[in-house]
Amino acid sequence: MVLVWYYFWLLLMKIVLSLFFDREFDCIGLEKGIDDILKMGNRKIFIKTIKTVNIMNVNFFEGHLWTARKIENTYVVRLKNLANIIEGLTDFVLDQKIIHGKIKGIGTLAEVTLNFFNPSKMKNFNIKFEEKISFSDIFGTISEIDGAPIFRLETTLKRENHTTLAGHLLSARIIGINEFFFYPLETEIIQFKSEIFRLN
Repeated sequence: MVLVWYYFWLLLMKIVLSLFFDREFDCIGLEKGIDDILKMGNRKIFIKTIKTVNIMNVNFFEGHLWTARKIENTYVVRLKNLANIIEGLTDFVLDQKIIHGKIKGIGTLAEVTLNFFNPSKMKNFNIKFEEKISFSDIFGTISEIDGAPIFRLETTLKRENHTTLAGHLLSARIIGINEFFFYPLETEIIQFKSEIFRLN
């Protein structure tokens, strides 16, 4: 009986301390006692851990071409159906005043224009793909030149004929489900013009 009261007071102490502090306390080997089954006559008493949960700061926003939620310092953005991807993302970063950051996304696209570099001719060229394409990955950076947001986005696209495309994303239209993760940065991303690749 004394042992039962001992574990009861340890558990109570742990709960009280967890309410006032941001971490879980290990009260005199309580974690070991939690997994123990205390036998008292024909009855069994089980002691279970009570975990403390930190509630994250979540905010919701909506623009003309997008909806977003901010979880701590990360934005999760969804563009509206048929929105132009560059126009939608530009409207979002201007609304939220994001100057520098990283971006990753997934979704389905149509009317995709990619930029490629031909190393033998040392020239860039663009190709537009009219079909619907699900992109498996899109990633890049956000910066600004002369106060205007600049996206440097690379993508890998999955086509219906089981082939993939990879290139610099210039333009595309959103079809259905999509999700973009924005990670704003305090550090400045400096863009410069490459005379070789003719890109920022």
